[in-house]
Amino acid sequence: MIQDAIMAICGVMFFVALVPQIVVNALDRRCGVSLWTSAPTALGLGACAACGFTLGLWNTAMVWTATALAWAFIAAQRIYFPPTKGAGQ
Repeated sequence: MIQDAIMAICGVMFFVALVPQIVVNALDRRCGVSLWTSAPTALGLGACAACGFTLGLWNTAMVWTATALAWAFIAAQRIYFPPTKGAGQ
């Protein structure tokens, strides 16, 4: 399906956009992303991935799963690293 391909391509772009944030957090040993942003986003994308699998949108579901894991990794960084100045709780 063309919709699956389009959503998967957009999902890859979102995933790639998260990689610099993960790297900066790891290098600085600080996290500027709020837990109130990262955790719900990870859960929501996980739910979307589950829906994608049930609808047969395999490419989209796999990309959304990877992006959900990236957001979960950012949430873990927020828990383990101290926040940067001005970061939310």
